[in-house]
Amino acid sequence: MKKHLFLFCLFVFLFSSTPLIATSLYNQGKKEKGVLKPVFQGSNSQEVFSVNIGKSGDLLVSASKDGNVKIWDIKAKKLIKTLKFNNLIQAKFADNDKKLIIITNSSFYIYSTSTFKQLSKKKIPEIKSCNISKDTFLLNLTYDYGNKHNVYDISSGELIHTFKKRAAINSFSLDNKYLILSNTYNTIYIMDIKNKTLMLSLPKLLNPIVSLGIIDNNILYAFTSGPKNSHGYLFNIRTAEPLLKSKNFKSYGIEKVLYTGEDHKFIVLAKSKAMLFDFNQNKITKEFAAKGENIDDKFTAADLSKDKTLIAVGHKKGNIKLYSTEKFFTIEPLPVTKDEKIEKTIIIKKEQEATKEEPIVLKEKQEAIKEEPKKNIKPELSIYASKKSGYAPLDVNFKIIANDEDGQITEYYLNIDGKEFSGKGNPLKVFNFTFDKPGKFNVIASVKDDQNAVVTKEITINVRKETFEDFKKKVLGKDE
Repeated sequence: MKKHLFLFCLFVFLFSSTPLIATSLYNQGKKEKGVLKPVFQGSNSQEVFSVNIGKSGDLLVSASKDGNVKIWDIKAKKLIKTLKFNNLIQAKFADNDKKLIIITNSSFYIYSTSTFKQLSKKKIPEIKSCNISKDTFLLNLTYDYGNKHNVYDISSGELIHTFKKRAAINSFSLDNKYLILSNTYNTIYIMDIKNKTLMLSLPKLLNPIVSLGIIDNNILYAFTSGPKNSHGYLFNIRTAEPLLKSKNFKSYGIEKVLYTGEDHKFIVLAKSKAMLFDFNQNKITKEFAAKGENIDDKFTAADLSKDKTLIAVGHKKGNIKLYSTEKFFTIEPLPVTKDEKIEKTIIIKKEQEATKEEPIVLKEKQEAIKEEPKKNIKPELSIYASKKSGYAPLDVNFKIIANDEDGQITEYYLNIDGKEFSGKGNPLKVFNFTFDKPGKFNVIASVKDDQNAVVTKEITINVRKETFEDFKKKVLGKDE
């Protein structure tokens, strides 16, 4: 009797508590494997600090510890220009690749990419690190041993605000509303740039943070890397609520992370491997060995082209490589922008003058590139569950994650084994449900956007009846 009581207490201690949505999914499903071959290679004599693919996809710029800013022609696979600087930190294209922003520890420069002449120079306090927003509108400079962060408007050079928080890692949200900071104690702070205030701080994470950012209006991602475990996290930035914690990277050690812009999918670079991690499935779906990469030559810089066709990487030992992403996902052509349509019209006019085409031919070509009516983009929807299987009674927390790129979520609906939850707007809370009986239960979620587009997702929860034999196997690991 005492033996059974002891075993029962041990079972409760080991198996009763599970953190919110912290499921480890090491061996669920098969992942696609293979080898990635570089389509282009370059080199520097020392560590690469940054790489950036131009908006057009034709140019690549790198900044390295040896002080060289190198501009490469991707299609011709050749070096165009090398600029030399002292204490170089970062280089990035701006203004549709017409300009180049270069940051050193005491100045930031703007150069023309047509003449490679300096257009402007601004002296700054001696900095420790910097970050440029995705659209190159904002610049953050970290100085005073990481305690102060100056946010600038790049076009005007105006200082917007100085945030005072000790931080080693920083990033801008995609909409430029927030500056995200992380300190050496692995705490994350979200700063509201417009209101110049601290909006939220998140709980301390277990290991050092290597990448973080906000991927839509409500979701913050963070990736950590430690000697034994590396993790991916999702948080609700309105409530600081943890939505997902993954442990899929135990044997890798994350070095660089790139958000694909596609439904919570990330390209993760680690130990000469490139992986596609899907938060919706909570697992690595594709894994490739990067051909020619040395496991000791760490990834120190990475960038994904705007059209998602190329990944640029830089290394500790100075190597620069470009890889095609065709093995990661199917690439949809980017929509033609208004500026690109104007440029096409100008080209057509020049062609007409050269070939003396009749005006009607020009008119037909202009009509061919006429801007099409904007179509509604359907919302993105995911359902997260703290547990997808277990013994009855099974207590599960559910979370609906929805985002509408061109509008907003107006209604939501959730059905769990016949129990319905619904409401207006985007749900920000956790739905708790206990499955008392064994069986397979469908959980259905739907959201509607402000243009009445509806998206529905479904997952299955498998609830089993626990027998005494199951109990003994879990506690003892074998039959008596």
